[in-house]
Amino acid sequence: MSLSETAVDRLRQCLTELVPSLLAALSNLRAAHPPQLLLPFSQLHDTLKPLVETTDVNEAFGIVEGLSTAEKDGPEVRVRNLCLEISNNELRKVVLEDPSGLTANQGIGSSNSDTLQSELVSTFNRLDAILVLSLHDLVDPTLSLSLLEELIESQPIATCSRLFAYTESRVKPLTIDLHPTRGKGLVLLRTCNELLRRLSKPSRQHTVFAGRILSLLAKVFPLGERSGVNLRGDFNVENKTHIEDDIEGEEDAAVASDDKDERDQIFKVDYDFYELFWKVQRFFSNPPLLMGAQDSSRPSTRSVTPADVGEADHNTDEDPAPDGAKGAMAELRISTAKILKLFSAVTKREKELAGAASAEEAKTARNKRDTNASQANSGSATPLSNKRGSSNGAPNTGYFVGKSIGKTGEEPPRKRTRPDIVDGVKIDGPGTDAAMVEDEEEADEMAVADGVHFFPTYLTGRKLFEYEIRDTSFRKHILVQYLVLFQYLLSFTPVAKESWKDWKNKTLQALFTLEEADERWIRSTWREIQALIREIQPDGRLFLESVLEVLKREANWIRWKTESCPSIEKPPLTPDQIAQFASARALLLRRPEPYPHKLGTAALSELWRDGLKPPVPGTRRVENEMGEYETVATDGLEELEFVPPIPSLEHYNKSIMREKTKLDLRKKQLGIDPEIAEAELNKEEQDKLAKDERVQMTIETMQSLAWRALRVASRDNLHLFGKPDRPENIQGLLSAMEEERNPKPKPTQARLESF
Repeated sequence: MSLSETAVDRLRQCLTELVPSLLAALSNLRAAHPPQLLLPFSQLHDTLKPLVETTDVNEAFGIVEGLSTAEKDGPEVRVRNLCLEISNNELRKVVLEDPSGLTANQGIGSSNSDTLQSELVSTFNRLDAILVLSLHDLVDPTLSLSLLEELIESQPIATCSRLFAYTESRVKPLTIDLHPTRGKGLVLLRTCNELLRRLSKPSRQHTVFAGRILSLLAKVFPLGERSGVNLRGDFNVENKTHIEDDIEGEEDAAVASDDKDERDQIFKVDYDFYELFWKVQRFFSNPPLLMGAQDSSRPSTRSVTPADVGEADHNTDEDPAPDGAKGAMAELRISTAKILKLFSAVTKREKELAGAASAEEAKTARNKRDTNASQANSGSATPLSNKRGSSNGAPNTGYFVGKSIGKTGEEPPRKRTRPDIVDGVKIDGPGTDAAMVEDEEEADEMAVADGVHFFPTYLTGRKLFEYEIRDTSFRKHILVQYLVLFQYLLSFTPVAKESWKDWKNKTLQALFTLEEADERWIRSTWREIQALIREIQPDGRLFLESVLEVLKREANWIRWKTESCPSIEKPPLTPDQIAQFASARALLLRRPEPYPHKLGTAALSELWRDGLKPPVPGTRRVENEMGEYETVATDGLEELEFVPPIPSLEHYNKSIMREKTKLDLRKKQLGIDPEIAEAELNKEEQDKLAKDERVQMTIETMQSLAWRALRVASRDNLHLFGKPDRPENIQGLLSAMEEERNPKPKPTQARLESF
């Protein structure tokens, strides 16, 4: 017997013994936790780990010493590859051919909740056993995800939700060493995308399930992963808008009806507007049609439409921007003007009806209170009713129109909802069984009864159109589509296209350029749409703010795609950056130096130190009306009354001393003793003073003040300029002036002889 045959026989013998032992260990573990469908993986792994970490099991799977250093074509590598192939095939049979598992029903799914529960337990046990084997490098790492993919393909959506719950609970071990573009990453991405294609958007349960799938993908794949990015900017044109044909001779029941108020005629629309409205959808789903491309994916239901009949009809339709582009863009402008005009009229009429209804309700409430008061006085009382309805004769509009259609005066009983239903599956709990919601339409009706919004695909039936226009949610959806389309078109303006030269992703560029007239019309219509959304109740203003925030993020998303999707994740900080941060933080947290002026400013500090001189009465020579000078008495406060005179020498000296104080303080900050003369400083200290801007500015200020002081003193004391040791020594000049005014007495001859 050859080496390969021996290895295969040994592997199959090992699997025959190993798989039952793993399943038995899992069954014993589940017996200790009967209510739980999904056991914690850490506890499960600790239980199975001793069974798979034996030498016999490793050798049976072809893992021997020296395998990592063996040659690619060596016997050890060939045996290991053969064991991987055989083990994958055998373990695939264990899961897919399990008589007690999900595949026993051929993908139909069990209608009995107890049977489905046992099938899920059996399948999950086998998947957990294979996952533990893959974590110990005994089998292919992608085997668990591949088996999940095959199971999901064969099961209905309700069962797929349970299988996906298994994926969510085991996401960490399933995605170890996951690479987005190969191996596990491709299998997981393919499985999730196929599930998303099978889900239905109008179903609320499917919408929640789709959110779970997208959340898992966002958690597993990096933020900058390009596999889910529409790099080429393609549009989904698969959704077709069906427009009903106009049946000639058919009477419109709405027109024939006798309305109480002619203003309600705005809700009645003819077939031409109905067709014009729904034909705009092709521009929303495929905006390149506005750039001159032919609409090959959306055949028209009629040969002639009001918007494209030719020049004759265009003369009757007022184009809001006649200087703009013709063709499809002109059709969009004309259709948009008519649609927004109708939406504005409907919103205005709804406000009138809401005001009338509120007044009628208030009147009815007052009448009921008066009736109840009279009945209470007579000994019988009737409880007040607070029901929303149309018993008062006021029609429902907007959000409540859908709830009032087909209702009688008595409110029907509410359906009882089950709060433990999640994605069509009843959550397990003590004493309960897993139950599936078979009728999804009934679940949707229960959601609507609770007032829960969902994202519908609106029907395009002719008879439904009038009621859809009354619905505020419908109008909001249409207006949001306009905002999305306009944001896309504004990226083709000449100014916006100037930034295209910096784009790395050239596939998003197009030859189309939006004309200036169309740009002005789009921006004007954008403001009009915002005003309409803001007025639509309920919560129109909040809804508009949310939409604008989403569009802002969409613009950032598009910019990221134009840059060829660079990595969003930032690298971790290096040790040098951490050290720089620590030093910068220490500088910010150090104790600040004391403020030099204790009283807030230098002037206040000087005033506090020198004190305020009391006003001294004196005299002042002024010119009278005759042009003659005369002496007048002053009270010492003349500076507050007359024009300030030229500063005195003493004033300049005080300013110089104040600047010298600043200079000494700055020298201390630089580590230089201010008592040492500048000529005695070493070269390093002199260079430090010469390079400091604050020191040089202070010196220049002192020199300027000294020059002005010398100019004042030059009138009467020019002969004393040689007395000070330096010309800028104003204090020395003041001392010389004082000595000249008050000279010291000369000693007499007798006093000299006494010495």
